[in-house]
Amino acid sequence: MDALDRLCLRIARQRRIERVLGRVLPWAGISGLAGATALAVIRLAVPDAGWLATGVTAAAALAPLVVLPMALRTRDPAWLIAGHADRLSGSAGLAMALATQPGRDPHWMATIEARLRGARLPSLRLPHVGSAVFAAALLAGAWFLPQTTAPPAAPPIASGPLANVIRTLATIADQRLAAPEAIAAFAERLAAVHQALGEHGLDQQT
Repeated sequence: MDALDRLCLRIARQRRIERVLGRVLPWAGISGLAGATALAVIRLAVPDAGWLATGVTAAAALAPLVVLPMALRTRDPAWLIAGHADRLSGSAGLAMALATQPGRDPHWMATIEARLRGARLPSLRLPHVGSAVFAAALLAGAWFLPQTTAPPAAPPIASGPLANVIRTLATIADQRLAAPEAIAAFAERLAAVHQALGEHGLDQQT
């Protein structure tokens, strides 16, 4: 493998990387944003649905790979690679002409040897990398959101008597059997107990 072959191989590899990432990164941005939205809904609005989070995250991460086989199958023609090699080395058409020859003239190859070795490939062109990274960050942030849970239901043994006390208090208030201040204070305490039952169940404090 001479200097021209090595330069063409480097060019082909870089163009293949650009082509693959150019296909995958846009889909990564779309799937990442969709996955982050779905994951945030699960974390914040669907109680006890944390088991769905792993599936949604995996689907969002793997969805861009659907376009990978097509990108890998696409190949640049040899004449296009040779044209890029000629342009990058500044060989004025000589490198492109020699690339098409099975047996290359050693004299002409020696003429452009230094230019071929000194050729520098341009930087990778990845216009969609920013959106893909942003979507991945959103997906990671949604993963670490706290999972909402359903409040424990108050057991009937506690909620039944509490409802009777509330009705009794309403009767006392209607018939004015106690001072309004006392009724208001007791109603406030009953509301606190009712809230505690809904949030913590029948724990020791409640």
